[in-house]
Amino acid sequence: MTDLTAANAIITLMVPGVFNTPQQLQQFAADDIFSSAAIEAGEGSMGVDGVYSVGFVYKEVAQEYTLQGNSPSNGIFDEWYGYEQTNLTKVLCNGTTILPGLNTKWILTRGFLMSYTPIVSAGKIVKPRKYEIRWNRTAPQPS
Repeated sequence: MTDLTAANAIITLMVPGVFNTPQQLQQFAADDIFSSAAIEAGEGSMGVDGVYSVGFVYKEVAQEYTLQGNSPSNGIFDEWYGYEQTNLTKVLCNGTTILPGLNTKWILTRGFLMSYTPIVSAGKIVKPRKYEIRWNRTAPQPS
């Protein structure tokens, strides 16, 4: 039996030069902890003779994280972006995502912060903040 609970997800990020030890993300939004978009796993071309040829291509994996507006983990992204802004450079990160109910851990390598929400949105309450990291590679393995 597989447990689909995501409330016990463990996500850590390490950003060398900014955070040299893994930082665990906390206080995710209730309905959207993280999401990943499908990738194009190949590229094809139809020849004039009607033969379709396909080849493997590498593709980055985009992953969006959603944190509550009052999450202390927003500070991780604030410091990361601030470091890049001050130093006019991009800094890679590595991470892991563990979903105990699925008995699976993903190793996330060579990620870059590509989308950053610099300030919260507010209505009746403060809204969640979103961040996107694009990974060079994601590799699932049993946890």
